[in-house]
Amino acid sequence: MSAFFKRGERNGTQYYMLECRTCEGKARRAAYHSGPQVRALQNMYVMETRVKKVFPASWRGSIVKEGAALLLAGKECFYCKTPVTDQWSFCLDHHVPLALGGVHALDNLRMCCEPCNRAKHDMPPEDFKRWMDALIWRLAWLRAQ
Repeated sequence: MSAFFKRGERNGTQYYMLECRTCEGKARRAAYHSGPQVRALQNMYVMETRVKKVFPASWRGSIVKEGAALLLAGKECFYCKTPVTDQWSFCLDHHVPLALGGVHALDNLRMCCEPCNRAKHDMPPEDFKRWMDALIWRLAWLRAQ
């Protein structure tokens, strides 16, 4: 029974999964990679779980389906305008960071590429715009040298 894991307990009766941990993991991975809709929903569930745990004051209600639709409909990065080629190198970013008082709502989410999301981190939108402009100017100056 060690390969199987307990799913729950009710009235003193323990309920176990019918598959071992390995088979359960394989089934979950197969479901995750089965289609873009499932993957987008999973990404939104993970985001919402983290928001509820780390920033409970910014929580305004579940937007899993709407956020997944936004992720699937995006055509380019909001910040650098890189077009979408690989859907999963893009993610949703809180335009006004939760750490700075932003809310977890659909109108505060922007689709962006991973490099922009990592670079922005918890910068206010105005500071990030200035940083991007300085970076573009610096790259142009280096190419001219």
